Parts: sequence; C-alpha cells; structure tokens
Amino acid sequence: MKKLIFIVNPISGTSRNHNFEAIVSDKLDKDSYEYEVAYINKNRAAKEIAEDAVNKGFDVVVIVGGDGSINQVAQALVNTDTVMGIIPSGSGNGLARHLGIPMRFSGAIDVIKTGYVQKIDTGEVNERLFVSLCGTGFDALIAKKFARVKRRGFFSYLQLVTENYVKYKPRKYKIRIGEEKITTQALLVCCANSSQFGYNTVIAPHAKVDDGILDLAIVKKVPLLQTSFIMPFLFTKMIDRSPYVDILKTDEVVIKRKRNKVVNIDGDPQKVGKNLHVKINKQSLNVIVPKFLSE
Repeated sequence: MKKLIFIVNPISGTSRNHNFEAIVSDKLDKDSYEYEVAYINKNRAAKEIAEDAVNKGFDVVVIVGGDGSINQVAQALVNTDTVMGIIPSGSGNGLARHLGIPMRFSGAIDVIKTGYVQKIDTGEVNERLFVSLCGTGFDALIAKKFARVKRRGFFSYLQLVTENYVKYKPRKYKIRIGEEKITTQALLVCCANSSQFGYNTVIAPHAKVDDGILDLAIVKKVPLLQTSFIMPFLFTKMIDRSPYVDILKTDEVVIKRKRNKVVNIDGDPQKVGKNLHVKINKQSLNVIVPKFLSE
C-alpha cells in the first residue's frame, strides 16, 4: 500500500480546488493507497507540510497547485528518495505542461496512479532552488505585477505583457559562462530547466529537465511593429528561430546586473541579490510523469 499526501493550495490559479477531495476519493482505490489531504494556509506553508511528510515516511508528496507551489514542495524533496507528484491547478502550469501532465484533475490523478518516476534536474540561483526556470528583466517584472492581480488567467497575463512592453527599456547584463564573457542589452535573460513560462509560452524549445544542462535564453526587445510576427513563435516552439533570441547551453552561469531587481523564480518574484550565480543540480528530484516520458 502506497502512502500519499496531497498538499492543496486552495487559492492557486483559478481556484478549482473546492471539489478536489471528492475526486480523489472516487479515483483512488483505498485498498492500494493510504492518503491524506493537507491545505496550505497562512500558518502552514507547502514546504513545511512537505518536510513533515518526508519525516513521516510518505512515499509520494503530491502538490495540487501551480509552479510556485511546486517550487515550495521541491525545496523539501530535493536530494531525497521521496517522490513528487503534480496535479496542476495554477495559472500558467509551466512545468506540468512541459512534462505532459493533464490539466484535468482526473487525468493528473491517473498519472499519479501509474507511478512512473523520472529523476529530473533542478536549478539554483544564489542558492535559491528553482525547478522550471529563473529569469531577470521583463519576465520578472511581469511576474511581480501578476502576483498582485486579483483575476488570474491567461488574459490577465497577456494584458500585463501588452501594457508594459512598450515602455519597458532593455537592461544591460554582463554574462559569464566559463571563460566566455558576454555584454548585452536585453529584454530578459532566462535560465530554463524546462521549456516554458506557462500557458504554453515556450522560451526554450529544446530544454530538457533531465539533461544536466540549462538553456540560457537572451532575448532582445523586438520592435513594436514586428511583435505580431514574433509572438506566434512563443506558442509554436520556434522562438529560437527569431533573430532576437540567442539560446546557449551551460550548466553554470553568472549574470551581473546594475540593480537588485526581482528575479522570476518559477513564476514567483523574489529578490536574491544583484548578481546572479546560476547552476544546475543534476538528477536531484524524483517526479511522477506520464509513462511515455519515462521510457
């Protein structure tokens, strides 16, 4: 009998979680699974619940939430034998989409039941863990503003991008990869472990979560008159074909900035210092994935 705990973020994304326990009860065979459901609240964070689950010997910790909640649970599970399951209920659900996990609760629970486990990489920026990506520049600004909006969803996200793009001025970055040094003016610089921000907006089409490599995307600002031609590339996994995007492969990079602005860490805006030291932690997290991804 497998022992599972479901950690539910009741306010994530579009708040579809009100009937979650009924769905779990219907989908899980009680002769095969022993499970608990715990809810994140202001007094108990996802990381704390997950740490407690590891100490109590749960086989699988399932996060019902978005990329930010996944990050919290991953902090407790990284470099342990405990397995993470994902049931997406956030706004963008970037990691779940990258892994091919169904967006419907019932389909995601079916993936949990298969129990196919893949060891994936995680990243670290100034010793702060990320699972999908970390970025500085325009994407971090949007993450900061999106965290404040009351109405979640793709159209709120798109509205913020549209409203802020015109007036945003590219920043100067000094980037060091080994002995190579790059100085550039960029809209954003993104270190991607998985391929996308969320909502199927793909910033690093060839990123893989288990290759021991980060895809470093350096994105220049596209002239306004050309944005309508470039934007579809984000949704068709072809952004790397744009002349405004360079993607480099590395397992470690230092990014120097002029100011200690927020960094987008798995969709959450955080301050981690002016200069960013980013590196990969290979095969450091066990995650349940659809069968075709584990083969």
